Amino acid sequence: MNIREDLKSYLDSTGTTPAKLARQARIPVNVITRFIKGERSGIHSTTVEKLWPFLYGDRPPSPPEPKEAA
Repeated sequence: MNIREDLKSYLDSTGTTPAKLARQARIPVNVITRFIKGERSGIHSTTVEKLWPFLYGDRPPSPPEPKEAA
Protein backbone atom coordinates (compact mmCIF):
# COMPACT_ATOMS: atom_id res chain seq x y z
CA MET A 1 0.00 0.00 0.00
CA ASN A 2 1.30 3.41 -0.96
CA ILE A 3 -1.09 5.93 0.52
CA ARG A 4 0.36 8.85 -1.46
CA GLU A 5 -0.28 7.08 -4.78
CA ASP A 6 -3.68 5.85 -3.58
CA LEU A 7 -4.65 9.39 -2.60
CA LYS A 8 -3.58 10.78 -5.99
CA SER A 9 -5.46 7.99 -7.73
CA TYR A 10 -8.61 8.64 -5.69
CA LEU A 11 -8.57 12.34 -6.51
CA ASP A 12 -7.97 11.66 -10.22
CA SER A 13 -10.56 8.90 -10.58
CA THR A 14 -13.32 10.70 -8.67
CA GLY A 15 -12.59 14.24 -9.82
CA THR A 16 -12.61 15.30 -6.17
CA THR A 17 -10.45 18.28 -5.28
CA PRO A 18 -8.11 18.20 -2.30
CA ALA A 19 -10.24 20.95 -0.73
CA LYS A 20 -13.44 18.93 -1.04
CA LEU A 21 -11.82 15.79 0.35
CA ALA A 22 -10.35 17.81 3.23
CA ARG A 23 -13.80 19.17 4.11
CA GLN A 24 -15.36 15.70 3.93
CA ALA A 25 -12.59 14.07 5.97
CA ARG A 26 -12.37 17.03 8.36
CA ILE A 27 -8.66 17.61 7.95
CA PRO A 28 -6.74 20.72 6.84
CA VAL A 29 -6.41 20.95 3.07
CA ASN A 30 -2.70 21.80 3.33
CA VAL A 31 -2.08 18.35 4.86
CA ILE A 32 -3.41 16.74 1.67
CA THR A 33 -1.76 19.09 -0.80
CA ARG A 34 1.64 19.08 0.89
CA PHE A 35 1.55 15.28 1.19
CA ILE A 36 0.63 14.82 -2.49
CA LYS A 37 3.42 17.19 -3.57
CA GLY A 38 5.94 15.30 -1.46
CA GLU A 39 6.53 18.24 0.87
CA ARG A 40 5.58 15.94 3.75
CA SER A 41 7.23 12.55 4.00
CA GLY A 42 4.26 11.05 5.81
CA ILE A 43 0.99 11.75 7.54
CA HIS A 44 -0.22 11.10 11.05
CA SER A 45 -2.12 7.89 11.78
CA THR A 46 -5.25 9.82 12.78
CA THR A 47 -5.21 11.50 9.36
CA VAL A 48 -4.92 8.10 7.69
CA GLU A 49 -7.91 6.93 9.72
CA LYS A 50 -9.94 9.89 8.46
CA LEU A 51 -8.92 9.34 4.83
CA TRP A 52 -9.29 5.54 4.93
CA PRO A 53 -13.04 5.33 4.16
CA PHE A 54 -12.60 7.51 1.08
CA LEU A 55 -9.58 5.63 -0.26
CA TYR A 56 -10.33 2.05 0.74
CA GLY A 57 -13.98 1.89 1.84
CA ASP A 58 -14.74 -0.70 4.50
CA ARG A 59 -11.67 -2.81 3.73
CA PRO A 60 -9.64 -3.24 6.94
CA PRO A 61 -5.95 -2.41 6.83
CA SER A 62 -3.68 -5.34 6.19
CA PRO A 63 -1.00 -6.10 8.76
CA PRO A 64 2.47 -4.76 8.01
CA GLU A 65 4.75 -7.07 6.10
CA PRO A 66 7.76 -8.33 8.06
CA LYS A 67 11.03 -6.67 7.22
CA GLU A 68 13.79 -8.82 5.79
CA ALA A 69 16.88 -9.28 7.91
CA ALA A 70 19.87 -7.34 6.64
